[in-house]
Amino acid sequence: MSNILFVVHRYAPYPGGSEYNVQRMAEALVENDHNVWVLTDTHQGNYNGVGVTSDYNLLGHPDWDLIAVHGWASTQSVALRYIEQIPSKVLYMIINPETNPVILNAMQRCAYIGWGTSFDLQHIKNHGLESKARRLRYAVNEPLGGTTIDFKKKYNITTNKMFLSCGGFWSHKRMPELVDAFNEANVPDTTLVLTGYDNREGWTPPQTEFVRSVFEPTQEEVYAAMKQADLYIMNSQQEGYGLVILEAMFNKSEWIARDIAGAHDLQHLGQVYQSYDELVNLLKNWTPNQNKIDAGYDYVINNHLPQHIRHDIEVLL
Repeated sequence: MSNILFVVHRYAPYPGGSEYNVQRMAEALVENDHNVWVLTDTHQGNYNGVGVTSDYNLLGHPDWDLIAVHGWASTQSVALRYIEQIPSKVLYMIINPETNPVILNAMQRCAYIGWGTSFDLQHIKNHGLESKARRLRYAVNEPLGGTTIDFKKKYNITTNKMFLSCGGFWSHKRMPELVDAFNEANVPDTTLVLTGYDNREGWTPPQTEFVRSVFEPTQEEVYAAMKQADLYIMNSQQEGYGLVILEAMFNKSEWIARDIAGAHDLQHLGQVYQSYDELVNLLKNWTPNQNKIDAGYDYVINNHLPQHIRHDIEVLL
């Protein structure tokens, strides 16, 4: 049994890519009898066998076999800024390749640098730190109790087809642009559904007859929507990985995405685009491809379940 501390800005049961990714890693390690804690500023206490705290003094405890810092945000910045004072081995997990001086210093000081996309790995190589590089696979899993909701019935979606995009309603998700492209493509008998959990920036598109915005759905609802979606669309300007692409494939939804992050590496299982005009054309001319759906599902099942990321971390231990 090892003692492992994750550092992330917010933790489950709050939604979000970082929240879900760390939760899945932490709980998978607990299943193998590791002692796992999460240091975070925003939480609701211990959760599913994982200790959760806001006590920064834990960073100085010498008994951790590994401290895993997940990206760069409020809580993580403290750990990386004072990395010289941390007595344990530190794994810095790249979420977005950044050139912040604090991050670059931490990359020099840490024991390992975790990467999930080819862009992450190239960033590590660019700084001459390839010997520290360790692949860490993002993970997906079924919500507790499975997914039994009829999403289209619940939200009264009566068109033959449904296109879907999920995430926080932030500017970098480019959901208003997606709505414009969808309207310009004029896809017949199709509803575009947008889901999100944060509208502080005011980027939630207005509802129309064929555009629906669903605020703060549960994970079960999101997965139910993916299961019924004919096409998943990730129109983000930037993503750490784009965990939703793996989730879409896990739920057997075909996908298209801007050519960024994980979508770039997985484009043989979906389709990527570079511009607004390409997006319009893809929406206008899209036809289902069952071979890609089946190949995407098989890829996730064989590479991106919690036991896979647990294996990647246990190799470090």
